[in-house]
Amino acid sequence: MVSSNGTLATDESQNGKKKTFKIRADYTILTDLETYNLYFIEKYNSEDENENGLYLIWLSKDSEKDEYEGDYGAGIYFPS
Repeated sequence: MVSSNGTLATDESQNGKKKTFKIRADYTILTDLETYNLYFIEKYNSEDENENGLYLIWLSKDSEKDEYEGDYGAGIYFPS
């Protein structure tokens, strides 16, 4: 790894007695061989217990970013 930079955002919402806290991170990672994009979402205290913790992780080469960006659902994504 040569360098990395990115953004981190948090959202908090209240629905009755339930609170949902979401962390979204978007990083660009530069190595001596390739540039990669890493995106993940982590959720806490969601009404759906299956969505607590790491909700989504997406890793791709920068050259593939436009092809896949925005096509996010729950899961693990490693475009080929």
